Amino acid sequence: AGFQMTIDTDLSRLGSVRTRVEALGQAMSVRFHVPRADIRRHLEIGNRELADALDSLGWKAGVAVDVSTPPPETPFTPFEGTPSYLGVDVRA
Repeated sequence: AGFQMTIDTDLSRLGSVRTRVEALGQAMSVRFHVPRADIRRHLEIGNRELADALDSLGWKAGVAVDVSTPPPETPFTPFEGTPSYLGVDVRA
């Protein structure tokens, strides 16, 4: 069994960052989408540390940073910005 999730953040120092995490079996992919190359370079500094941390937890991890403007859509994009959209509660 696996899972996937998309996390959109707006960080004070980096701006808009979309993080996509996908896992299947023991493999995990973490991909960051950012609007500018300078942000990509900043995030890439931590790629190896993140991959090593995931590896130490038993994952076979791959970490990448892509520059894309605008970031790829999520399944929730059509609902964002409407008065009835409050977010998604992922608590179990």
